[in-house]
Amino acid sequence: METAEPILILKGVEKEFPGVKALDSVDLEVRRGEVHALVGENGAGKSTLIKVIAGVYRRDGGTMRFDGRNSDYHAPSEAGKAGISVIHQETSLIGQLTALQNVFLGMEDFGPVPGIFDNPAMMRTYRSLAERLGVSVDPSAKVRDLGVAEKKLVEIMKALARSASLIIMDEPTDSLTEKEMEKLFAIIGDLKSKGITLVYITHYLEEVFWISDRITILKDGRKIATLETADADRGRIVSLMVGKEYSRSALARSAARGREVLRVEGLTSEGAFKNVSLSAYAGEILGITGVIGSGKTELARAVFGADRIDSGKVYLDGRAVRIASPADALAHGMGMLPEDRKTLGLILDQSVKVNVSLSSLGQFSKGGLIDTRKEESAVAVMTDRLGVKAASILQRVKFLSGGNQQKLIIAKWLMAGLRLIIMDEPTRGIDIGSKQAIYRIMRDLADQGTCILFISSEIPEIVEICDRMLVMKEGGISCEFSAGVGQEEVMHKVLEEEAV
Repeated sequence: METAEPILILKGVEKEFPGVKALDSVDLEVRRGEVHALVGENGAGKSTLIKVIAGVYRRDGGTMRFDGRNSDYHAPSEAGKAGISVIHQETSLIGQLTALQNVFLGMEDFGPVPGIFDNPAMMRTYRSLAERLGVSVDPSAKVRDLGVAEKKLVEIMKALARSASLIIMDEPTDSLTEKEMEKLFAIIGDLKSKGITLVYITHYLEEVFWISDRITILKDGRKIATLETADADRGRIVSLMVGKEYSRSALARSAARGREVLRVEGLTSEGAFKNVSLSAYAGEILGITGVIGSGKTELARAVFGADRIDSGKVYLDGRAVRIASPADALAHGMGMLPEDRKTLGLILDQSVKVNVSLSSLGQFSKGGLIDTRKEESAVAVMTDRLGVKAASILQRVKFLSGGNQQKLIIAKWLMAGLRLIIMDEPTRGIDIGSKQAIYRIMRDLADQGTCILFISSEIPEIVEICDRMLVMKEGGISCEFSAGVGQEEVMHKVLEEEAV
């Protein structure tokens, strides 16, 4: 089979930030018409590399050729005109504009009257693009009212409207349902068949094997290898990513669970979940899984006092309690890692120190004054224990990787000495190495007697780490599994249709 010519060639690309070499002599060759996966742990250099390609950052060294020409873009608009389009994990669309307006923003058609848009012409092009992709997104709908999948489709139409020959997708399936993922993969296959090249960045290795032709692995700002997907396997890729042999064997579980820490009876929140009853124990990791919309996140938020409870009771250590707010939950020894860590779990513009000690300031105050030395020492010990990678405890959190941000939320609750921690999708959007670190932290906490409620849509990790698993469906608990169950059995229960 003849190998396609490269559309993108990088040689010796360098990029430095103060104190950090983000890209270290990176070579990359992407062939025309292929799906090229880019993988690596958080901090490996993936985001920096695509920003260099797309003209967001100027490279400090090396060369780049795109579509046969030496390229040095000073802005994303220059890369866009050359045929490079990026679909970011967090949408770059403008919410108050319509889908149609977003697709043609900056390249509107003008009619015969000066200064007046030719809306019929743009509408014809929009419908042609939608038909080409086999999608139906209302052109008059405000983007802020669209779902995640529809926004990604609008981003793809926007790229095609600009005649993009290279589309870079950064974590495109994040927050998509299984059916939405299948639709996206079908669109990617169609784009590839029409000669469009895709660079696909993801933390989900299963997706890499489903849709990519080749895989490039980055680590610590360097290219480790480029593999033909057909010749690769998961173990080899993960070993190259983390720099050591990797085994997905189940983590050792506690010998026995302790006392009942949490019990909920008949818990109901209208429109979210109904008549939920469960118990969780000291030293236990209790997993709750289900499809998006099953009610698992809403249940976690209600137990923590973040959402209302219409009926039912919550017991802690056998005593009925009323938890009307997260402050009440904290007072009762409960903490929560929210699904959206950036907006609900951290103060991104504040330091590591501030974020970790925020819920425990009483430990460091005397007479209304904070003992800063004691606070900084405690934070340093805790972040070191969890392996947080930061320049110092004074570094602002927004500059840390997703995995390190998640560890900081765990550190915050560990500092508070809690008996129950609710973790809602704690590994979403982070790399294999950081996931394993968080699994190990969870198991260590359980071994020390902490009760952990673990909410996850990823069945492989639920099966790997949990002592018991509950499946939620349409707002209720449909079944329970013990440790040792197979992924296929849990998956079947998650996806099976409700009995009529």
